[in-house]
Amino acid sequence: MRGPQSFENPLCAQTDPEIFFPEGGHNLGKQIKAICGSCEHQVECAEWGLKHERHGVWGGLSEYERRTIRRRRNIIVETIPVEVFLAKTFPRLGDSNYQGNSTT
Repeated sequence: MRGPQSFENPLCAQTDPEIFFPEGGHNLGKQIKAICGSCEHQVECAEWGLKHERHGVWGGLSEYERRTIRRRRNIIVETIPVEVFLAKTFPRLGDSNYQGNSTT
């Protein structure tokens, strides 16, 4: 399954990302539903959110909506170990020659 970072021209990328992380996790405005409902990646994004994301709006589904669907479909969120996340996000940290921000 492709992750959202590989979607071509998703509508959410043209919008302030903070609206996809509403306070309380389930109070979605019409604007978010309209954006996701018009996006060609909605179904794939929603499936990604069900399997990989605990927070935010994914494919027009709130945190609460995804929890409900997960229970019904017996889906467990796939998380990755912190060290794997850090290695993918900050590859230089694994380099034994990396000195950080050292000026020496």
